[in-house]
Amino acid sequence: MTLSQTLGKYRSLGLDIAERHVKPLALLLLRVSIGLYFAVSGWGKIHHLDKVTAFFVELKIPMAHAQAVMVSCVELFGGLALTFGILTRLAAIPMSATMVVAILTAKLPDLGKDAVGPGQTPTFSDKFSSFFSMDELVFLAIFAVLVGVGPGSLSVDRFLAKMFGKPPQKDDEAKSDAKEAVKEAAKEA
Repeated sequence: MTLSQTLGKYRSLGLDIAERHVKPLALLLLRVSIGLYFAVSGWGKIHHLDKVTAFFVELKIPMAHAQAVMVSCVELFGGLALTFGILTRLAAIPMSATMVVAILTAKLPDLGKDAVGPGQTPTFSDKFSSFFSMDELVFLAIFAVLVGVGPGSLSVDRFLAKMFGKPPQKDDEAKSDAKEAVKEAAKEA
């Protein structure tokens, strides 16, 4: 066996271990941490709707009270869904939408002002730095990962799928099935 073959074998083994053991734990940690963060935030908003509504009015968000109730519920119930891995992909979509609205209404108007003194105009560099250091942008990226990758194997979603006889396909199997479908369609054409 050549050195290249040996390295390839150990690389495959390492990737297999990471895929089977590290990825599920990483997704669990990601889901639970972000889920609990938002569940607690939503709980606080629900119990202080008057303050949230006042803040939304200040941001000129239409139907401020209705939006405050909706955002509070999305954060609370979406956060709980992410924590337990229940309808993870679906729950991450409205949570992503709340982050987009937060960025557009609360963050962009004041972009870069935290980097300069009062009365000074932020430079492009200040705005650029402020944009990419927003918590909301990080949350949006995490939600995008959860929509794309799913909850992982350590989730209620996966447990229910196994329990009802519908184990999710692995990525390679899904790609293989897609390639076969394309080949069949090409043969028929």
